[in-house]
Amino acid sequence: MAGKSGKANRSKAWTERLIGLIGLICIGVAVVGLVRSSGWLGGSNEASEVALEAAPKAAPAPRVMPSSRVMPTPEVEPVVESDSYYPLEVGRYWVYVRQDPATGVVTEVERRIVRRESRPGQDLYFFSDETMAFEQEGRIFEAGPEGGVNVVPLAVVAGTEPYAYRSQGLYIEKEIGTRDTAVVLDGRKFSGCLQVITRFRREDRPETLSYASYYARGVGMVGREAWPRGEGDGTTVVLKDYGARGL
Repeated sequence: MAGKSGKANRSKAWTERLIGLIGLICIGVAVVGLVRSSGWLGGSNEASEVALEAAPKAAPAPRVMPSSRVMPTPEVEPVVESDSYYPLEVGRYWVYVRQDPATGVVTEVERRIVRRESRPGQDLYFFSDETMAFEQEGRIFEAGPEGGVNVVPLAVVAGTEPYAYRSQGLYIEKEIGTRDTAVVLDGRKFSGCLQVITRFRREDRPETLSYASYYARGVGMVGREAWPRGEGDGTTVVLKDYGARGL
């Protein structure tokens, strides 16, 4: 009986010590929380901001279009098969994705060159949407089926002003911005891209809008965003797929 009573007393004493230890832990956690909330521990926000400002600045990263901020795969450079920023050949295709920033609606458009017509000193290329394109004096001219014109400057001509023209009630200026910038899209890195800045306005209004397009050698346009960056609606067009198919 004495043995059983001793065991019971030891078990009771051990239980009381365990309860006491748990109580001490809870009190300690509460005290630490109170100290932190009072700002006595861990420094103030101002100190944190000073530490961030004093930290060394990282090197500029390649431009990452907003649709690709989280890259599922490592950056991979595409194989360049042409020196042109806008390859014109039958069978060439581009698939672009656009997300409307106001509604979130996503649309996908494929552009595909289906035939070529040779004229004296000029080759004309026709797309599946009936757009016609040709190259002249370092620029690509695109004419839509409804009469709209788009010009893409591909070469810098010394001493020239931005290329200006009118189309469907718009006054448009095109100029080359950065000539060697990197763009990352869904894990694909396009180095040495040409930036083309477009400014346009209605002829009867002074307000001007602008956007920047990026062209990669051997690929064509890889992305388009509001310009300056951070203003407007952000990215408007992103390249999803491209290549060449025999027809």
